[in-house]
Amino acid sequence: VVLLVIAVVGAGALIYLVYRWILFPITVLRNGVNRMAERDFSVSLPIQRRDEFGELSDGFNLMAKELNSLYLDLGRRVEEKTQQLALRNASLSALYEMAAFLSQPLEIEEMCRGFLDRVMRQFKADGGSIRTLDPRHDNLRLVLSQGLSASHEQHESCIKVGACFCGQATRSGTVSIQDVGRIRAPESFHCLNDGFQSLNVFQIMAQDEVLGSFSLHFKASRKLTASERHLLETLGKHLGVALQNRRLLGETRQLAMEQERNLFAQGLHDSIAQGLNFLNLQLQMLDQSLRNNKVDEAKEILPLLRAGVDESYQDVRELLSNFRSRLGEGELLDAVCETVERFQRQVDVLVELETEGLDEGT
Repeated sequence: VVLLVIAVVGAGALIYLVYRWILFPITVLRNGVNRMAERDFSVSLPIQRRDEFGELSDGFNLMAKELNSLYLDLGRRVEEKTQQLALRNASLSALYEMAAFLSQPLEIEEMCRGFLDRVMRQFKADGGSIRTLDPRHDNLRLVLSQGLSASHEQHESCIKVGACFCGQATRSGTVSIQDVGRIRAPESFHCLNDGFQSLNVFQIMAQDEVLGSFSLHFKASRKLTASERHLLETLGKHLGVALQNRRLLGETRQLAMEQERNLFAQGLHDSIAQGLNFLNLQLQMLDQSLRNNKVDEAKEILPLLRAGVDESYQDVRELLSNFRSRLGEGELLDAVCETVERFQRQVDVLVELETEGLDEGT
């Protein structure tokens, strides 16, 4: 009986010790692994002993801490990348909208007004202006402005390039002023008088050529980020290309008008001038015949004068309707024959026309 009691007590003690020293730490470790599998990386196991299980718990806590740090850092990075992606999408959307607007056939003032409206609305600016350089790059002319006082517009309608930040930007690049009141002699700048605290000026460029500058004014302190500055600089290049295209279009129209005038002058020389010379010659002959009392010769000249006047009138009508009547298919030979007959009738010289290789369908 005594041996049986001792065996039972020993077995119970052995079972308790096995549970306390082996099964319980394994259970705690398993619970920690389950919590980590549920993405609870803040789990921490208690270290009560300095044996192998204590070292295992210490290693588990170190691994959980490192995973928690990586998980938090990964979440922060994902959030940053998401914000950057959203900013880039917004920038691309703004660029696409601005490019679509600037590609429309608008006048320069209307195009600049639409550009300034969109930029001010996107960046929540309280004022803005667009200025262009003169051909000598000495002065800046105010094209339009918004949010500026009448006195501000009047005093800066035309300024020297080095007299203001708007002019400095055309030479040195982007100008950003966080606090206008801290610059030297701030009272000399009308921005402070209008209540603006921050100022940002960007170049208007087209193919590495500076055409002017545009500015954004803020009544509160505003610091633009690097991405915002890059976007505004890109928008300035888009506006510069649009302005350059408008100027080239104007020059093309001017050249077309000059070519049209030259064509009109050439048409006058080739038709009306020759007809007038013929009429002048016939009038001289008529005057000479009347002086010599040669009535028969005068009667022969009158039909030529009448025909010359009719032909000149016909030439004028052709010039007024696109300068010359366009030849259709198969009309070249008839037009040549008509010209030869007119010449023969005016100068009274026999003309022989050879049309080798040409037929009536040419």
